[in-house]
Amino acid sequence: MIKCSGIIFPNKIKYIFIGLVIMLMALQTCQKFEREIRVTTYEVTEINYTSGLLGGEVIDVGEDGIDQHGFCYSLTENPTIQDLTIKFGLVSTPKSISTELRGLTHNTIYYVRAFAQNSLGEYYGEQIIFTTLGYGLPLVTTSDITDISYVSATVGGNVTEEGGAKESERGIWYGTSSGPEQNGTKLQIGSGIGDFSTSLSYLSPGTLYYVKAYVTNNAGSSYGDEKSFSTLAIDTASVTTNSVSELTETSATLNGNVIADGGAEVTERGFWFSTSESPETTGTKLQAGSGTGNFSKNQSGLTSGVVYFIKAFATNSEGTAFGEEISFQAWIDPLIDIDDNNYKTIQIGNQQWMAENLKVTHYSDGTLIQFLKSATAWAELSPLDKAYCVYNNDASYGAVYGALYTWSAAMNGAVSSDENPSGIQGICPSGWHLPSETEWQELYIYLGGEQAAGGKLKEAGTNIWFTPNTGATNESGFSAFPGGYRKINGVYENEGRNGVWWSSAENEISPENMAIGRGMYYDNSVLSIFPWNKESGFSVRCVLN
Repeated sequence: MIKCSGIIFPNKIKYIFIGLVIMLMALQTCQKFEREIRVTTYEVTEINYTSGLLGGEVIDVGEDGIDQHGFCYSLTENPTIQDLTIKFGLVSTPKSISTELRGLTHNTIYYVRAFAQNSLGEYYGEQIIFTTLGYGLPLVTTSDITDISYVSATVGGNVTEEGGAKESERGIWYGTSSGPEQNGTKLQIGSGIGDFSTSLSYLSPGTLYYVKAYVTNNAGSSYGDEKSFSTLAIDTASVTTNSVSELTETSATLNGNVIADGGAEVTERGFWFSTSESPETTGTKLQAGSGTGNFSKNQSGLTSGVVYFIKAFATNSEGTAFGEEISFQAWIDPLIDIDDNNYKTIQIGNQQWMAENLKVTHYSDGTLIQFLKSATAWAELSPLDKAYCVYNNDASYGAVYGALYTWSAAMNGAVSSDENPSGIQGICPSGWHLPSETEWQELYIYLGGEQAAGGKLKEAGTNIWFTPNTGATNESGFSAFPGGYRKINGVYENEGRNGVWWSSAENEISPENMAIGRGMYYDNSVLSIFPWNKESGFSVRCVLN
């Protein structure tokens, strides 16, 4: 029996009551184990300036499945699907989910939750908070200024760091005051990381400029070091007076060269011409066009035997520049030796040289010079012996290259001299003399030095000289031929490759046995110096007294 509130139930009713309790408990148990939708949100990874990697997991899809799942995010807490969402659609089994969230704002706090949704409602994972990275300033250096001219220069820089954002702009500021980014001119030069450069044009000559590279991104602008440069100042032109050519009894061609315009147009060039020194103050101006480069003027009406003085000039906006003063003498008579050989001559600076190698066989007094063909006989010569030969004992060579003489033959018994002029006629025709080493030096100094003089003295082309005949221009008119030489053992050598010419000076180290010669080679432009045995056979050129 069960007694409840004074009421006594029979045992049958007791069992019915217990059954009802068990049924209620069973119903509660069924409700407790019904499956629920469950999602979770992972920490955001790979956070950058404008993006981050979202992650999460659908742990349980519930009894009815999921129609939509993904992520929702916002700038405020607890975002819902009414905020910004990334949706992936239907899912029927548990799964991991991830996606890269892009287009964010740098240095900003965001809130994100994974979500799932079906007809019964919305389900959210835990809220995750993350902050995008903040941009830094980019880094840039200013490059050295190069290619500076009168009105232009090359400037630039190098973007070494982006600062987290793609550069929207890079370039240089420049102006005529320090701090060009404040009061100068901005010149954009593309975008991106790395080197950049450009040419500034239309600058003012002789002016100091300041340059600073810049680069700009979302965080702001950065600047390289300030650098400065000065454009070239306009100056007078550079002009040279070159050797007179085509000299006759009554005319000559005057030659000059405007090497540089000084930064301004050469509006006039030519020569001052006179019978007195300092022709620019005593003589007549002869115009020969304008601009840079070589120029010439044929002057006729000369008087035979008169010495003339000339000086090239060039005029630009800064004034008039002058070349060297040189003198020349109108051709008195053709140069004819005692054997009736006729020679060309050329004025080079203040010297008048033979423009061909000597080929005479007699001294001016009629004395015959010893001619030796035999190598054995030549090898027996002493430093005091006078002799001559022609290359390979072939008269056709002699007609082109002239004769080869021992030093004693060239000197004709005179004592060594290095004066200027040497004062030694030697084997030369009357009125002419054998050049000293000092006179050879005067020649190469006038032509720009030993390293370049050979090219200016050599006959141009490769008809006479072997290839490549380096540097040969013959702009002096000297027309040096590669006649070779004869060694002291009587062997001929180097025709086509080089030529050697005697001076009137002995070698100081061994004056009894050796004298000084000057030579040129086919493979360089040098006027070389040669201390050689006096018994060697070399060419001869003479200079007007």
